[in-house]
Amino acid sequence: MDIKKAKSDSKTLTTKQQSIFSMIDSRKDKIGNILPSTYNSSAFINQAILAISTNPKLMQCKPESILKALMECASYGLEPNGSLSEAALVPYGDKVEFLIEYRGLMKLVWNSNLVKSIHFDKICSEDKYVYSITKDINFSHTPNLLDRGEPIAYYATAQLINGGFVIHIMTIKEIINHGSKYSKSYKHKTSPWQTDFDAMAYKTVIRQLCDKKLPKDTQNSDARILYKASHLDDHPEEKREELVKAMEIKAESNDEFFDTASGLYAELVKLGMPEAVVKEQLFNTCGMNEISSKIPVDKHELVLHRLNQLLSEQKNN
Repeated sequence: MDIKKAKSDSKTLTTKQQSIFSMIDSRKDKIGNILPSTYNSSAFINQAILAISTNPKLMQCKPESILKALMECASYGLEPNGSLSEAALVPYGDKVEFLIEYRGLMKLVWNSNLVKSIHFDKICSEDKYVYSITKDINFSHTPNLLDRGEPIAYYATAQLINGGFVIHIMTIKEIINHGSKYSKSYKHKTSPWQTDFDAMAYKTVIRQLCDKKLPKDTQNSDARILYKASHLDDHPEEKREELVKAMEIKAESNDEFFDTASGLYAELVKLGMPEAVVKEQLFNTCGMNEISSKIPVDKHELVLHRLNQLLSEQKNN
């Protein structure tokens, strides 16, 4: 189902449902500006409409809350409530919360280009394992495929692009304490912590690995997105409201600057810069004032000068 189809069925929609679809339709350009360049905006909108229209509880939530959750989901380039299980729009009363699932977190890890490989699993009471730290990390895990027993710990490991090895292990008690601290629905019978504990435990150790063990590459936009995602569940509700509001402001800035940026895009391509690099930096980076390390150093001064000119012209108009 897409927006046009939803509108064509307006006779069967309630006033609130029509309001939700109309609000998403009116903000589709802003959502498109927030999405990473590799994600088709129409596909994202259609999946969002499908996710909302097939979940009666979501349809009862406030339209503004649904939009905020979608904006947050779009900023990470993840599919909402789709078959890939990358992210979820979860209704809490009349509000919607955006949650990244562990498969979505894995996608962000691969997109970051920080790792060669990543692995996660649980250690059970009948498994064989070794974990010691001296000058190097010594870790091995051999699952007992016949009878693994009860889980006693969860872990995530990664081989880094630079050749290093990192690991994060949490005991079952540490996982439970983390979930009860940061998830307001932890004890609810329909909470994923109760219905799919393994998935939530995997997400927890992967998040902790990303936050505490992976290198912080500030020049890599995908790595910055991953780092932000690894802290997502740690933000109190009021802080997440601020983050979403900031996304909306950046999207509006993109809308206002789009026409002017088109001229700059043509100029930079003429200078010999790769079109893909120019497009990524100018059309899909909020703010449009960051110069990628991929752009030749000898062009930085020229690009910054031209950006400042255009921004000045924008303010004077």
